[in-house]
Amino acid sequence: MKIIRFICLINIDIIICILSLYLSYSLVYQKFVPFFSINLIDYIISSFLLISIFFISKVYFYRSRFLPNDVLSFYFKYFLLYLIIFFTLNHFLLNFINDFFESKMFYGNNIPRSVIIINSVLVFLFVILTRKLIEFLVFIKNSYIQSINNKKILISSNPNTKKKLKVCIFGAGSLGNLTLEFLYKFKKDIVIDCFFDDDENLHGQIIKGIKIRSLEKEIDKNKSYNNHILYISIKNLEQYKIDLINNTYSKYFESIVYLSDELGNLKINALHNEAFNKDINKIIPTTNYIKELENNKILFKNKNIIITGCAGSIGKELVMQILNYGPKNLYLIDKNEHQLFELENYIEMLGLKKISNIKFVLVNLADNNFKKFLNFKNVDIIFHAAAYKHVNMAEKNIKSVLYNNIISTYNLCKYSSENNIKNFVNVSTDKAVNPKSTMGLSKRICELIVSKSANENNFYSVRFGNVLNSSGSVIPIFSRQIENDQKITLTDLEATRYFMSIPEAISLILLSYNLKKKNNNIFILDMGKPIKIFDIAKRLCKIYNKNLVSDKKVLNDIEFVVTGLRDGEKLHEELYIGSQEIIRTEIKKIFKIEDKDIKLDISIFIAKFRDLVENNSEDDLKNFLSSKV
Repeated sequence: MKIIRFICLINIDIIICILSLYLSYSLVYQKFVPFFSINLIDYIISSFLLISIFFISKVYFYRSRFLPNDVLSFYFKYFLLYLIIFFTLNHFLLNFINDFFESKMFYGNNIPRSVIIINSVLVFLFVILTRKLIEFLVFIKNSYIQSINNKKILISSNPNTKKKLKVCIFGAGSLGNLTLEFLYKFKKDIVIDCFFDDDENLHGQIIKGIKIRSLEKEIDKNKSYNNHILYISIKNLEQYKIDLINNTYSKYFESIVYLSDELGNLKINALHNEAFNKDINKIIPTTNYIKELENNKILFKNKNIIITGCAGSIGKELVMQILNYGPKNLYLIDKNEHQLFELENYIEMLGLKKISNIKFVLVNLADNNFKKFLNFKNVDIIFHAAAYKHVNMAEKNIKSVLYNNIISTYNLCKYSSENNIKNFVNVSTDKAVNPKSTMGLSKRICELIVSKSANENNFYSVRFGNVLNSSGSVIPIFSRQIENDQKITLTDLEATRYFMSIPEAISLILLSYNLKKKNNNIFILDMGKPIKIFDIAKRLCKIYNKNLVSDKKVLNDIEFVVTGLRDGEKLHEELYIGSQEIIRTEIKKIFKIEDKDIKLDISIFIAKFRDLVENNSEDDLKNFLSSKV
């Protein structure tokens, strides 16, 4: 889009230069002169000169809505430069250039000085007019889009329409614009009502159809924004202004969110966390571990860290949280090209690339030659979150899921040992306990491989249940069904699962790195009591102001249907086998079990596994793996 805009502006300016020069001759000679009686090279030099000045001074990269109010003063200096250079060229070089190209025409080789002066004035006026016209057209377009959004909000009185979140942004500078772009791209159920800014020169201007206003004047008019969230998007905000907002203005808003810290720096996760918060506490209680992680951030400071499966739900949250703690190098591995591309754009949009050296690596870890594509030195930690995780899809693709999950883990463990990497954290699942599904079976084998590879190094697994809002989890599925007024599909009314928010689970994974003696252990996150999936559906419906019923009778009802358990699914999951000893750790919500006495020769096991994948049936393969767990 930026390239298209750039090309369009250049073409507009070429037309302006040609038209201005032609009209200048016509005004001086008081008649419409023949177009081609003016030397062609004169048109070219005029256009090239203006484009060069605008390109070098980066005028083409300014958005018109971010220019100062006094646009005439802003452009005047560039046109003064244009006039001086054009005048100099005409006096010393243009005669020679026209002679060189043999462009001797009726109006001579030099441009009359009066023509140059009139031309510069016309170019100046035409550029101002076209930029203002572009700004006006953008305003009309965005105002139309905004009016459509507002109409959709009005329709929200219909019980079938989800109520949208209303937002105001304090700060119309770079951080405010970043906030606006981010929310527009990643949060659909939102309406940006206005910008606030203390700079009087900005008041009344438009950013993407959103008007900039004075917060003080709005409050003086007794305008209430009680159903709005106010994002404070200003870097280096003075303490007195923070106190003013907290003490005076906060009562006029539903809540206030600061996107920069007390030192004036952009919070790494502020936009990420706020934009994706779906009021999880209304579904399950969650705990915030920011303070504990802040106390232990030295664990990841200046470390070289690999995260596999970085583009998935778990991997992405690992990336976002680890970026808070200043790693030296972050190597992000995934085999999904599109998702890796989206992650890079996401990190770039948040302005996080400057935080540390981030390398995006597209590679399949199940490929035996994967090491050829890695060139990492002195790696301190590997977080292994790459796996096929969808239970139902795994049952339809048994061999590929088993091969991918097991071989990728084996290859990575072997790579870690060969490169003397001391810390390896394997992200596991409660489905690895007494596995019934293909996915659970593969993850239990992965746990065994990690524990067996540990030796004296910190190789360990972290096991937990379902995380809310991950791809493929019930929350996005139920949300889509509710928003589209479809029936909610439940496998069994008594089915239960352990649930935890993604940020909470990832925070505990990171905190586990600070535990003592981690090798040959499986760490289990305390996820509380299992929750009925049926109850999750009811709580989510409540957020959408819907009633979950078995037989829909009114418009505000959402009907559910029971489909029965699918292949590989359990009625109830468990985090450990009842006979195992659960050991408390220094961290309240992390327990551990010892994964010792593993009778598994990895080399022999992998050779046999590869042979079965190559030559035998899926049943033989599953029976062989089941005998090992």
